[in-house]
Amino acid sequence: MNSFKKFFLLIICIPLLVYAGNFKISGVIKDNKGNAIIGAVIALKGSSISTISDSLGKFSVNVDSLSQYVTISMVGYETVTLPASEIIEKEIILTEGLNLEEVLIVGSSSESIISSKDIHGYKEKKHFKAADASIPTVTESFHKVTDKNGINTPAVAPGLLTAGEVHDFSKWKLWRDISDIDLSVFKKEWNLFPINRYTIQVVTFDNMPIIDANVKLINRKGQIIWQSKTDNTGKAECWLNIFDSITNKYHNLKFQVEINGSIYYYEKANEFYNGINILKVPEPCKTPEIVEVVFVVDATGSMQDEIDYLKAEMKDIMLKVKDSLNNKELRLGTLFYRDHGDEYLVKYSDLSNNIDNAIDFINTNNASGGGDYPEAVEIALDTVINKFSWSNNAISRIMFLVLDAPPHNTNEIKIKINGLIQNAAAKGIRIIPVTCSGIDKSTEYLMRCIALATNGTYVFLTDHSGIGDKHIEPTTDKYDVEFFNDLILRLICSYSNFQLCDEKLIINKSDTVKITLNNYFDVKDTLSNKYTVFTKGDSVNNSDLNTNTQISWRYYPNPTSGKIYLEINGIIEELFVSDLTGKIIQRYEIKASNFVILNIAEFPNGIYFIRYEYKPDKWMSGKILLVH
Repeated sequence: MNSFKKFFLLIICIPLLVYAGNFKISGVIKDNKGNAIIGAVIALKGSSISTISDSLGKFSVNVDSLSQYVTISMVGYETVTLPASEIIEKEIILTEGLNLEEVLIVGSSSESIISSKDIHGYKEKKHFKAADASIPTVTESFHKVTDKNGINTPAVAPGLLTAGEVHDFSKWKLWRDISDIDLSVFKKEWNLFPINRYTIQVVTFDNMPIIDANVKLINRKGQIIWQSKTDNTGKAECWLNIFDSITNKYHNLKFQVEINGSIYYYEKANEFYNGINILKVPEPCKTPEIVEVVFVVDATGSMQDEIDYLKAEMKDIMLKVKDSLNNKELRLGTLFYRDHGDEYLVKYSDLSNNIDNAIDFINTNNASGGGDYPEAVEIALDTVINKFSWSNNAISRIMFLVLDAPPHNTNEIKIKINGLIQNAAAKGIRIIPVTCSGIDKSTEYLMRCIALATNGTYVFLTDHSGIGDKHIEPTTDKYDVEFFNDLILRLICSYSNFQLCDEKLIINKSDTVKITLNNYFDVKDTLSNKYTVFTKGDSVNNSDLNTNTQISWRYYPNPTSGKIYLEINGIIEELFVSDLTGKIIQRYEIKASNFVILNIAEFPNGIYFIRYEYKPDKWMSGKILLVH
């Protein structure tokens, strides 16, 4: 790596001096309970000069003039601005302010913090437990431990790192524009061109998703173009010319789908811009029981500023996933990797349902080594994809690739990376990159391509936690800031939950998106005027509802690619859309309307809920399956 990053929160008690001015100011930052605040940002107004508070809340910085203004900020606290003359050996108290859920970053080249009151559709009188994710004071997340030399140091706890997600499948047109313009220079650098996308959804005759079916995109000569597996929504992503800059040189492509030894074909596969290809098969609905998650972590010295936090987050995520998916068999694995010439290339704990062993393995690894910028990413991927004991049948197989540097950019390694991407897709392993401080735009492009090729998504750490060095902004329109552990838990749950076989789907009244229905089987059309009508929701008791103001609704289509048409009987002031974790992601003001069009196309595939709060903390809700 270019240089080792400063691991300021655990082992450095001397604040980071970044500027040699004429006057030195110093102080200590605390919350209103008297606890030291670690990682607060102290910035000189009108300048790029800044520093952060250390493990005792202390800081010092040089200024040109005592009349210069200094801003002190920390996520979750009100910002304080004072002249430098008032910050000489002074104790500064920060008051708790905005919740993280209320922060939105807009734009790729510049950022602004917007209060939830400024977001379109905000209604101040409403408060939701599902969205009440207040930020803990930093000192509540640490406890003292004694190392072998008898020195007390703070032990890192979870819930501190902040992150965002860019789901390019949900912003497909934007991705095509970005890859053609903003990030186009990196296409040939990595020989990756995820543009020609072919999507198929495999369902039973009752419209239930077929999970973990083997899918091949083949040409008229029978040659395999791409292989994949259907996910928890029954959808598989396939690619044409992903390693070739040629836009499209094949016609008459078709899908071959294998389910329990039976082979089905979808003739004349359509590219995604012409719609989703839907294949109905005479197979029973089955629900696999296994969820597999692997964390692959760059453990070189450049990760020192964040790896202890990541380790704490991973352990916390493992325990939360176990609780959240308690009706499924959870298998976890971990791999740490470094670079050629280091103490080791990879150290790993294979997939196992022994969660304690996985956590113990994480505890034994730290960051060290490295030296140049690229690392042995291809060795780590090869080990996990081809040597880990992935199950033959699973609901989901997820690999989180946590790194701050790309693989070595040689022709040999690029060819190997491309082959590994193909293998991961064929095995149904979603790769979700998690980029840390230190990556550049070239690495961002590579990671987003890997995510697309394997039906994953792109995750990145942000500066809002105050932890680690500078994190670059992703090239996109906007993104939400979340706690890292909450975001990863949300992704695992959304990729692992599914419609139960005995649950009735709301059947399409009529298709409202352009899709291609396969006519391979001559079956009676079931997409007729059928609905599920909700007069009460999942948690509604009849006694709770006022019989004089009975409310019902019906909505369609379901599954949907984004738009939902909702017909309401009764008076509803506002509706909400939430994800599987209960997070409110949209709000609609209904007023007197009895017909509403919702649109959730911007979100990832998965299960979502339309919700109406008819009494405080009492909800009626309906389930929606989103398939892009």
